[in-house]
Amino acid sequence: MFYFYNLTRGKLRVSTYSDAVEATYTVYKADDKLSMEGNRIAIEPPGNEFMTKSTYHVQTMDGQNLVVYGDSGDYKWKWFKDEKIEDFLDSILQSVQESDREHFAKLIMKRADRPAMLAVMKSSPLIPWSSYLRCSDSPTIRGKIVAAIGINDQTLKDYSGEIYLENLENLGDIDLTCKELPTDKSVIVVKGGAGTEEKPVTMINVRFRFDKESSSVSTSPSESFLLDVESHVTLDTCELSRSTGGGALVHDGGQLKATGATEFIGNKKHGVTISGAGSKAVLEKDCTLSENVFGAFVEDGGRLEVTGTTFSGNKMHGVTVTDTGSTAVLEKDCTLSENVFYGAFVLDGGRLEATGTTFSGNKRDGVYVTGKGSKAVLKEGCTLSDTKEGGGASVQDGGQLKATGTTFSGNMLFGVWITGTGSKAVLEKDCTLSENDAHVRNGGRLVATGTTFSGNKVFGVIVTGAGSTAVLKEGCMLSDNESGAHVQDGGGLEATGTTFSGKGKGDGVQVTGAGSTAVLEKDCTLSKNGHGASVQDGGRLEATRTTFSGNEKHGVRILGTGSKAVLKEGCTLSDNVVHGAVVEDGGQLKATGTTFSGKGKGDGVKVTGAGSMAVLEKDCTLSKNGHGASVQDGGRLEATRTTFSGNEKHGVRILGTGSKAVLKEGCTLSDNVVDGAVVVDGGQLKATGTTFSGNKKCGVKVSGTGSKAVLKEGCTLSKNEIRGAFVSDGGRLEATGTTFSGNKRYGVKVSGTGSTAVLEEGCTLSDNEIRGAFVGDGGRLEATGTTFSGNYNNGVQVGNDSTAVLTGCTPVGGDGLEEDNGTIIAR
Repeated sequence: MFYFYNLTRGKLRVSTYSDAVEATYTVYKADDKLSMEGNRIAIEPPGNEFMTKSTYHVQTMDGQNLVVYGDSGDYKWKWFKDEKIEDFLDSILQSVQESDREHFAKLIMKRADRPAMLAVMKSSPLIPWSSYLRCSDSPTIRGKIVAAIGINDQTLKDYSGEIYLENLENLGDIDLTCKELPTDKSVIVVKGGAGTEEKPVTMINVRFRFDKESSSVSTSPSESFLLDVESHVTLDTCELSRSTGGGALVHDGGQLKATGATEFIGNKKHGVTISGAGSKAVLEKDCTLSENVFGAFVEDGGRLEVTGTTFSGNKMHGVTVTDTGSTAVLEKDCTLSENVFYGAFVLDGGRLEATGTTFSGNKRDGVYVTGKGSKAVLKEGCTLSDTKEGGGASVQDGGQLKATGTTFSGNMLFGVWITGTGSKAVLEKDCTLSENDAHVRNGGRLVATGTTFSGNKVFGVIVTGAGSTAVLKEGCMLSDNESGAHVQDGGGLEATGTTFSGKGKGDGVQVTGAGSTAVLEKDCTLSKNGHGASVQDGGRLEATRTTFSGNEKHGVRILGTGSKAVLKEGCTLSDNVVHGAVVEDGGQLKATGTTFSGKGKGDGVKVTGAGSMAVLEKDCTLSKNGHGASVQDGGRLEATRTTFSGNEKHGVRILGTGSKAVLKEGCTLSDNVVDGAVVVDGGQLKATGTTFSGNKKCGVKVSGTGSKAVLKEGCTLSKNEIRGAFVSDGGRLEATGTTFSGNKRYGVKVSGTGSTAVLEEGCTLSDNEIRGAFVGDGGRLEATGTTFSGNYNNGVQVGNDSTAVLTGCTPVGGDGLEEDNGTIIAR
């Protein structure tokens, strides 16, 4: 067997024969390569339709190639082995005159992988290259044809198949309009391999399009692309559009660079896909990926780097980054807008980095991060705004978000959403969430530093669910929201150096539900809110060195059984319009080293309702309030080493049956405008080691049936402007080891039927400016082991049907005076 090539311009008649075989062929085309059998061959030129005698008889050579060619008007023939035939064919085809090249076009096209043939194609306008693309089954040869002739601005019409481009310098100014994408393949494939990085393919003004009108859609276009990049490709002002599959696929270490307003538009899958470790796409200023299903898709370790590029109107996401090692880097002036789902979607370990990038007007979220190992890093100048149905950024199922200098504004549902165990968002300096909140739930975690949450219609930060935590560090501000932070259903808030200031309506911090906790550390401020902090339904607040000031209602409100606020050293509750702290309906307050001060209107601490309790420990101060502390309706106050001074009414007021105040060692009630302590309407006071001094009226006043004050060892009532103690209207005073001295009028006054003062061992009434004790209007004094000394008038004066029973007192009879039917019984 041998092969026959006709390289003449005309047709030949060829006969092969042997003892067993005889065959005759008429050969018309120059690219016919015939396989023949026989040991002899006869070749007849056309002449007068083969009527000439110019017949060549040749002995055949098995396995070789016989070439017949023209030379100076004559025909010649020559045998070649396979390794020699290619160079000879090149030389013959190169020597063909330009006017004759169209006749040899098909053979030249078939040999387009030969550099010599590329040179012939580039130099010959007569070769109709587009009609010969199907001449070879080799995508590589097709690529040689397209690359060689592309500079002639031809059009690839009604074509379906792959074209490989390899080791080329450029492809420019060409329209590639395809009839149909090859199933699971691509139209233009830039092949990779050793050395390709040194020979990048540059495409300038190349337009890859899909001809919808003449198409028969591929049965499986999902893995088909207009451009397949395995090597190094640069697109300059190119267009990849309307594909039934994707625009460009970069894989197996391929490198794509797009610049000069290159567009990936209207593709049925991805605008650009970058797949595999080492694969990279770089999209530069003014590139556009729009109206695709996915704008850019990065997977399996691929990398996308983008500057000044727009991803808009895609039917799913602008950018998708999936799988460990996959990364998308969006630099300044990128825009991801009006995408139907997410601006950027990061999942399954992917990573997104963005600087100066705008995510706006997307239907769902600007950025969505989900899955362990997935992370989005938003740097200075990023904006996530105006989502239509979702939020700025959503972090779920172990995803991670880190943002610096980023704005989340005007999103429909939230600014940042963190949900699921292991999910975390870190907002660093100069981040802003305005007109949308941060929501942490289901075990998520938010950490913010120097971040502003402002202008939200409900809350600045919401933390809900056991294990959910928000940590607000130095420089955070929650301002002009309806409420600042809301912690519920077991969530946790930790804040340091944070300001919660509002419009005077909602709460700075609201903690509600069993297990919910807010911990405010040093230098937090809650001001201009409705309540500074509100704790209810079993919630818990802990604060250290925190200021609650200028709120329109209370500094702190604790409401309901199980609700508790713990105020530690350095806390201040000041200038709140109603009360400093109010404890009601079973709530609990514990304060240490805390100052409650106001404008003389509301109470420093108000405790109301059965089961409600306030415990004030060492170094608490309640000053310049209406009442320092008010206990009513069954509430309870316990205080140790606490000062109640300079209040516009009473230092402590205890009102109503079941209400009780217990003042322990080191308490001081001084310089209050009315009384140090007043006990009325069945209230109870118990004091030990407590000083009541310098109050404008009484140190202690007890009034009303069932009202009772018990003063134990170490109590002192001195230098009060009127009386040390005043018992009236059926009230009762019991004192042991107590001193009543230096008061402007009386040490003790008891007035009214049923009113009783019982002074036990160790009491002293001395140096009072009028009398030690005065009993009148049916009142009763019982004194045992009590000293009356140095009082200006009498130690005891009894009148108006009143009685004093003095047992073992000094002096005997208490230096007493009886008048108006009064009775002194001295024993």
